[in-house]
Amino acid sequence: MKTALVLDSADAAAAGPAPLRPRTVEELQRENEALRREIEALRAYRTLAYRDPLTNLWNRRYFDERFGEELARTRRKPEQGFSVLLVDVNDLKRINDEHGHQAGDEAIIWAASFLRGTMRSHDVCCRTGGDEFAVILPGVTPDECRAIIDRLHRSLASANEVRDRPIGLSFGVASCPDDGQT
Repeated sequence: MKTALVLDSADAAAAGPAPLRPRTVEELQRENEALRREIEALRAYRTLAYRDPLTNLWNRRYFDERFGEELARTRRKPEQGFSVLLVDVNDLKRINDEHGHQAGDEAIIWAASFLRGTMRSHDVCCRTGGDEFAVILPGVTPDECRAIIDRLHRSLASANEVRDRPIGLSFGVASCPDDGQT
């Protein structure tokens, strides 16, 4: 039986520095496995904290963190700016009033799916509010934003041709550092 000297956490909690005591490899392996399970459980909570439950997109908390990271990166390397695309579902209140909140939820889910399906894999799509979305576009210039919005309008028109109730989306964009640095 192999042993190792490790700090016993129960002793450490009691009173001051813990003495080293011999532990078997098997004990260490069991503790290690328990810690792995705990880390996995914490990862699940982290995912819940950053995901919107309706759309499964990233949420506002995640957007704020990633936006801060992009700002910091752009301050270090201004030539590698980024843009933020803001998207709003048109007339969501009317949809809710005329067809019920389930129809409104379906419109939000559809908009999320539309964005996820039309953006690049490394763009960061987030639901930031009730019917509001934001997409962080790393490395995208203002000129490229115009092309992206044109493509989105064409894709939206095409997607709406097969829908019973077309969904309207409004788009806005800002680029860093061109349009501001905060």
